[in-house]
Amino acid sequence: MTIIIIHEFFLTTIIAVHHLPTVFSRSMNKKPYILKDLLLLTLIISVLFGAFLGSRALMVPDEGRYAEIPREMVEKNDYLTPHLAHLKYFEKPPLYYWITTLPIRLFGTSEWSLRLPTALIGLAGCLFLYHLGLALYGRRTALLSALILSSSVLYCTMSHFLSLDLPLTVFLTICLGCFILGTREPPGKTRLYYFLIMYAFAAFATLTKGLIGFVLPGFVIFMWILCLNEWRSLKSYYLVRGTLLFLLIAAPWHILMQIKHPEFFHYYFVEQHLLRYLTDYADRSQPAWFLTAAVLIGFFPWCWFLITAPFSCTKGCFSKTTIASLWQKRKMHKETIFVILWPLLIFLFFNASDSLLLSYALPIMPPLAVLTAYYLNLFWKKGYITALNVAFIGIFVTGLGGSIAALSMVEPLETSVRSSNYWYASMGLLGIGMLFTLFFYCKKGLKAGLITLFTATSLTLISINLSYDTLDNRPIKSLALQLKPLLAPDTLVIAYREYYQDLPVYLNRTVQLVDYRGELDFGIDHQIGQSIIWNEATAWKHWQGNARVFMIMSLEDYKRLKNQPNSPTMCPLGQTSKDILLINRHCSL
Repeated sequence: MTIIIIHEFFLTTIIAVHHLPTVFSRSMNKKPYILKDLLLLTLIISVLFGAFLGSRALMVPDEGRYAEIPREMVEKNDYLTPHLAHLKYFEKPPLYYWITTLPIRLFGTSEWSLRLPTALIGLAGCLFLYHLGLALYGRRTALLSALILSSSVLYCTMSHFLSLDLPLTVFLTICLGCFILGTREPPGKTRLYYFLIMYAFAAFATLTKGLIGFVLPGFVIFMWILCLNEWRSLKSYYLVRGTLLFLLIAAPWHILMQIKHPEFFHYYFVEQHLLRYLTDYADRSQPAWFLTAAVLIGFFPWCWFLITAPFSCTKGCFSKTTIASLWQKRKMHKETIFVILWPLLIFLFFNASDSLLLSYALPIMPPLAVLTAYYLNLFWKKGYITALNVAFIGIFVTGLGGSIAALSMVEPLETSVRSSNYWYASMGLLGIGMLFTLFFYCKKGLKAGLITLFTATSLTLISINLSYDTLDNRPIKSLALQLKPLLAPDTLVIAYREYYQDLPVYLNRTVQLVDYRGELDFGIDHQIGQSIIWNEATAWKHWQGNARVFMIMSLEDYKRLKNQPNSPTMCPLGQTSKDILLINRHCSL
């Protein structure tokens, strides 16, 4: 089964996307500057996304989880069924796990290698946005789109993390982008290629994070067709061939999983899709303003140009494309309407859910980057400055105020001197960068202001990546690195009443858990064979045996156990601010 599914996946991938060079090369032949632009963007964004990629510990729980699942795939040589802690883990589809197994096989489980696919996919998303902006609005808008997206806070930050949200965002962006580009082409090979790529990337998105991979594109496309009354065009969307391609890519894994695991369908589709979206099943309910705030913060500093866009409407900047006239002449502005509906409908879809995370704002960012670039291009051509003045002042005030507020966070946090210094430097860069942005905009104009803004934001984001340990003191890396040289193949490692998701990644082995369920609840209930979850009695029985045993627990649990009468012998080997590494009766190493 594993061989069949991997073969079908790669075969259909090649069939779907081998036309990409053909599509892009035709544009390059017509516009020779494209290659130079792409090389320049690749260089700039690679530095932005790749700088210090492996400089910090894995974030828990997400990075630990999404590193451990592909690690166990490689270890077990089972690429069909995702496992976490050697237990069935059916919350997400396997595509990104499959992708991550490649650097694990090539480079091992270093932080750099684990995050490399995300950074490369993030880069690909920016380069595709250049292609989209170029086709729709021209070269300047294309360059601005890619640079804006790459330097927006949320997109840039997520490009440095091992997660599913950024790959999902890029796959959705390529899917929707190829749709609108395909509709602009006359019937023929180029149109067919765009639509095949669209269906293929809808399937990739589905294999990355489930039904949302085709529900969101379908929702946006349906509403666009409805607004423009484009029902007659449906027959030119290659529905039969596209649906077959989509099913050929996305269906085999789901079918094989249901055949092998009869419990898969209910848990995956009902609990992880319907209940998670419609109820507070995952305990992620948020206030009504949460997603709006996430979009504004995540799209900083470029959100200010969208906020001030209405000011320019009254000055004539959008006199030909105000909302009323845009609707009346919507047939003349099909692409612009699509780019407006794209983020709006995704926002409404997620905002209607009872389960929200900050990263859910991520798929909204690419079309916002195109709209912002289009908006700035109009200023470049027409020279209206009132709204720009407001935007740059807003950027300066929020950047300076945010840096001052963020500096006040350092004291309450448990940080090392090194992390604190990086945090101070990051916030200093932000404040000074916003000051220089305003200065160069006022003295040299829009171009100088935007270049300074991009540079200042990029340097700040790179610096924040170094100081991230200031914000997350949960990783267990230091204890894992201390423990790893002491291990023999049969040495027992126990995690007491906690699942340290990054611990098995650093140790390159599964650990024994004690009195823990959490997100492993489903896997525990459906496990086959020996339990990986022990009760305390079983754990202490092994602890008091003759073999050397290691245990990691919270300092709180350690103090509680030490104060109990007849407490077991526990010899500390090292500790962090929250956790402690212990060995049993063999205290001398």
